[in-house]
Amino acid sequence: MNLLNLAILSYALAYTPEELSNFAQQSEFDTYDGIHVRYFGNSSEESRKIQDYIDHANDVFWAFTGYDHSELCKSQDVDVLDITLEEINNRSSMRWVSWHIFSHKVYGLYRPTYAYRERAEIFISHDVTISEKQRAYLVAHELSHYWQDMLCRDQSEDDADAFGRWFMHLSDD
Repeated sequence: MNLLNLAILSYALAYTPEELSNFAQQSEFDTYDGIHVRYFGNSSEESRKIQDYIDHANDVFWAFTGYDHSELCKSQDVDVLDITLEEINNRSSMRWVSWHIFSHKVYGLYRPTYAYRERAEIFISHDVTISEKQRAYLVAHELSHYWQDMLCRDQSEDDADAFGRWFMHLSDD
């Protein structure tokens, strides 16, 4: 690992809960509108799948929602963390989550940007019980929250769910 990659990984992990820092795979890519994505996960195969889901979801998000990308009120890069179901539902390490609103296990989360954090975060579960179709849904659902944030719109679970379901069926084609 060269010094630049080590510095980037150190920076990213500094803003990641310590319990989630055992990633075997890290990759970076640019996606829609110059957004820089850093992926942290366990395999290069999963990294490629997530990148494909993100690229495809970004391509179709605007047509599906009717939003205009010229309405973006901010533009921030995003980290995608591919973690276990146990990690994503760990209330100790995920203290920032409003757990009182969930009555079930969580398979994906979006952590919006704030003044003290420069990057948004998407957490996706790679639990063995989740099919590829469901992972496509999770990526699209959480990416929808990301774009809602970049558009300075209220976070809408209904809208994110609708886009995720549509994208999941679209990925069958």
